[in-house]
Amino acid sequence: MLVLIPIILTLVPSQGAQAQSGGPVFLAAPVIDAFEVRVSSPRDWRRVRALASDLDEHGPRDGWVRALGDDSEQARLRAAGLGVRVLQEDLTSFYADRAAAAAPGSMGLVSGSMGGFRTLAEIDYHLAQLATLFPQLASPVLPLGVSHEGRSVNAIRISTSPASADPQRPTVMYDALHHGREPMSGEALMRFIDYLLFNYGNDPEVTYLLERREFLIVPCVNPDGYEYNHLLAPMGGGLWRKNKSVNSDGTWGVDLNRNYGWEWGPAWPGSSSNPGQADYHGPAAFSEPETRAMRDLIAAQPPAVAVSVHAAGNLWIFPWGYDAIMSPHDGVFRSLAGRAAGPVGWSYGTIWELLSTANGSSLDWMYGQHGCLALAVEIGTPSDGFWPAPTRFDALFEEVLVGFIEAARVAGPWADLGPVAWVQQEGDGDLEREPGESWNVFVGVKNRGREAASGNVILESSSDAFVLMHGSTDFQLAPHSGQQMGPLGVKFRSDATVGTPLVLDIVLTTEGRSERKSVPVVLGEPQVLVFDDMQTADFGWTVGDDEPWSFERRQPVRTLIQPGTDHSGLSGGKAWVTGFKGGGPDANDVDGITRLTSPRVRAGHLDHLELSYARWFSTSNGPGDRFLAEVSADDGATWVELESLERTADWSQPRFFLEQYSPLSDNMRLRFSVIDTGADDTVEGLLDDFQLQSRTDLPSLGLWGQTSLGQPLGLILHHPPAPGASFTLLWSLSAGPGQTNVGVLGELYLLGTVRILLAGSSDGFGHADIPTRIPSLSALKNLTVHMQVLLDPGTGPKAYSNLVSFTVE
Repeated sequence: MLVLIPIILTLVPSQGAQAQSGGPVFLAAPVIDAFEVRVSSPRDWRRVRALASDLDEHGPRDGWVRALGDDSEQARLRAAGLGVRVLQEDLTSFYADRAAAAAPGSMGLVSGSMGGFRTLAEIDYHLAQLATLFPQLASPVLPLGVSHEGRSVNAIRISTSPASADPQRPTVMYDALHHGREPMSGEALMRFIDYLLFNYGNDPEVTYLLERREFLIVPCVNPDGYEYNHLLAPMGGGLWRKNKSVNSDGTWGVDLNRNYGWEWGPAWPGSSSNPGQADYHGPAAFSEPETRAMRDLIAAQPPAVAVSVHAAGNLWIFPWGYDAIMSPHDGVFRSLAGRAAGPVGWSYGTIWELLSTANGSSLDWMYGQHGCLALAVEIGTPSDGFWPAPTRFDALFEEVLVGFIEAARVAGPWADLGPVAWVQQEGDGDLEREPGESWNVFVGVKNRGREAASGNVILESSSDAFVLMHGSTDFQLAPHSGQQMGPLGVKFRSDATVGTPLVLDIVLTTEGRSERKSVPVVLGEPQVLVFDDMQTADFGWTVGDDEPWSFERRQPVRTLIQPGTDHSGLSGGKAWVTGFKGGGPDANDVDGITRLTSPRVRAGHLDHLELSYARWFSTSNGPGDRFLAEVSADDGATWVELESLERTADWSQPRFFLEQYSPLSDNMRLRFSVIDTGADDTVEGLLDDFQLQSRTDLPSLGLWGQTSLGQPLGLILHHPPAPGASFTLLWSLSAGPGQTNVGVLGELYLLGTVRILLAGSSDGFGHADIPTRIPSLSALKNLTVHMQVLLDPGTGPKAYSNLVSFTVE
C-alpha cells in the first residue's frame, strides 16, 4: 500500500549505479522510491546497512529507517525478511510534477529552468555577469579546480576590494552543492550573492560588512553530480548525490562530504567503505578533485567562519561529526548556531546529536585543521524534500538569511549590548527606582566575534528627570568574551513624576558602527492592579476552541513534556493547561491551535502598565510550533504580538511594559495561544500567575473578571505600606471630572449619590483582596457602576484611588 507522507530530506542517496565502459554516460535512470525499512534489532540494522544503498542520515527512528531505492533494492530487503513500506513512488516525478503545478503568480522570484532552480550553466552565467554589473564589489569568477569530468569548480569574492584577497580583512566562506541533489543549497547562495550586491549602499549592515569582511562563495562544489541530475531530470527532481568519479568496482561516485582529511576513512564510524553506498568516503582522503579544490582554497585563505549549505531538515549543525564528543569550542558554536536557528524556530546541535556520526566531513576538517568555526545548515522541511516547490524559494531563503548574516558578523570583531543591571548608590535601600535617588548602571557588552573588539558605551536621555553622572566608559574585549561595563551613574531628580514612562538610551560605538538600546524606566513602587493565580475561579477567561487539547483550568498532570505542579510548585495548585485529558506525553497534546483570552482590562487612566505571567511551553521542535502572547486595545478586534516563544520546557516569567506595544485603553485584553503546526509534533503549554501592575504614589484599585450578572469579580487594593491602614470602598452610578478635597490626596471622580459598598483594612504590605459577585438581578443589567477607594493610612493624609468603571453585561 502506498503511504503518502512527508519525507525527510537528509537522505544519504542510493548511488550504486554501474559505470559503462567508455565513461559514465547513461541517462536511463531507474525509478527511485522513498520508503521505510523496519529495524527491530542491531542485527536488522546491520542487514539494512549492507543491503540498502541510500539511507537516511538520521538513522533508525521509532523502529524504522528511511531510504531511497528502486524496486529491486526493495525486493532484496523484503527477501531478507525485513519489512518495507513505500512512502512515495517515483520521487523524481513527484518533485518535477510539483514544480510544474506551481501557480505562476505564486512562485515569487523563480530563478532557473530546472524545476525553478538554475542549471549549472545558469549559475556560471550569473556569476560571470556580476563582475560586469558590480565591478567594485564582485570579483571575476575564480576557478578553484577541475572536476572529474572536466567542469570548473568556481567561486566568487564579494567585498569592496574584490580583485584580490585582503589579508587585513576576516574571511567568511559559504559553499553549497556538495551533494548534487540539494539544489536549494545553491539557490540560497545565489540569492545571497544578489542580496549583498543589491543592498550595498542601501542597507547599513550589508554596507558595513562588505567594507570590513571578505565573502568567499562557492555555489556548486559538485558540478558533475549537479549537472548529471539536470541530464537525468531536466525539469527537476534528480536524486544523484555523489560526484561522478569511477570507482574500482565499476560503480560511480564518492560522497564529497566524507572525503575530507579529518578522521577520514574506515577507522571511524559515519561513512562507508562500499563504493556502491551513498556515503562512500573514497579510496583516500582528498582523493577527489573537487575536495582538493576546496582544500587548496581554504589553505590559501583560511576563513574565520564557514557555512556549508545542504538540504534539508531545518537544522544548523557543527563539529564534531566523527565521534559523539563535544569540541573545545562547543559553547561558541552553540551561541552562533542558536542565533542563526532561534529566530526562525530551527533546531541546532552537533552533527552527531541531530543527524548521526559522519566522518571525513568538511566541517570537521575546517575546524580541526584550520580552527575555522564551520557550520552547516540543512534548508527545508520534510515536506519540502530535496527539491522544494518554487513557491517555497522565497520563504526558505528568508529563513536561512538570518544565519548567513550572523556568520559574517562574527567572522571579525562584533560587540553588542547585553543585560543592564541597576545598583542603588543613594536612596531608601529598596529595589525600586524613585525620585531623588542615585543609581549605578552596569551595562553588559559581549564580543561574539573571532577578533578582539574595542569601543565605548555612553548613556543618553532627552528627559530632564535624569541627571547623568559618569556617563561613558571604554572597553577592550577578547574574542568570544563579555564584561559588565561600569559603573555609569544616574540620579533621578527629586521632582520627577512617579508612574510616567521614561527612557534611558545606551549607545555602544565599536569598530565603525553603533548600536542603541532604549531602556524603559518608570519611577515609583509597583502597585498590583490584578493578580490571578488561577486557583479560585475562571474570572472571565475564555477558551476559543473545544478540542481534546484545549486550555483547561486544572491541576497539571506530569508527563515527559509537562510539569506536575503549577508555577507555585504546591501540590494541588491549578493553572491553565493544554491537553489535560492526556495519558502519555503525546495523548491529547495540541494538534492545531488553542487560544486563551483574558477578561477586559481597564487601563485608560494609566500612563504605564506592567504585565507578567508564568508560562511553560514544550515542543518536540516542529518548525513553527510556538507559544504566542498578544495584546489588544480594542476588545480583540486587532492584536499586537508580545512574544512568540519556541521552547521553555520550564516555568519562566517574562515582563512587558504594555504601553510600548499598544495604547492603554479601557478595552484591553490579553490572548495566549499554543500552536502546533505539524501533527507529528508533541506540544503542550501552561499559563499561571497572571499579574498587572502600575506605579503611583496614590492607592491603586484594580478590577478583574467578567462583569456579568452572577459572575465573581476580584477587586484588588494596593498602596504604599502603612500598618493599620483602613479603607472605604465607595460607589456611584455617576462619575465626572476629578474634584479635590482639602486634606485628601488625589481626586474624587464619583458624582451624585455616593454610597459605601464596604469598609475594611489592608495588610501590613498595603494590600487587600476584595472578592465580590454581581447579583443576579436583571435590573442591574446595562447599568454602569463607578468605584473608588478612600484610604486612611492612620498617619498622614487620606488619599483617593483611581476610578474603576464597568457596565454590567
